Amino acid sequence: MRKILKMSLKLSFAIAILLIFGNSASAHPPSQTEFPYLGHFDIYGKITAPDGTIIRFPADARVTAKSSEVIGQVMPRHCLLSTESFSPIDPNTGEYHLIFFIDTTKPECRENFNKPPILLDKIKLINAPGYDLKIKNK
Repeated sequence: MRKILKMSLKLSFAIAILLIFGNSASAHPPSQTEFPYLGHFDIYGKITAPDGTIIRFPADARVTAKSSEVIGQVMPRHCLLSTESFSPIDPNTGEYHLIFFIDTTKPECRENFNKPPILLDKIKLINAPGYDLKIKNK
């Protein structure tokens, strides 16, 4: 009985981690990219109705965000190589993927690379009249 309880707790912890990181942001140093002087931040997200169902957006609906607003609070502006990122919204899942490139050749750009705050509430919905995007932090 004790073994089953331990296994159940481990499984619950694993599921909780997956749910927490459902909308996530991650940083990738240059060693993980094709360009030796570029690092980048990936922001993955999913847009659903408040009850969790998939929303059918217009075909050209997108999400966008400015790097200076999303990651620029601690990152010097001259480090931000992409000023704005756009992503289509997958019509079947509601998922999107924004990418921001960072110049990592300068020490001041590398210093804060691994821990800038990601401000998800700065992501905007475009080409979707009548829809209002509200970010729910998990």
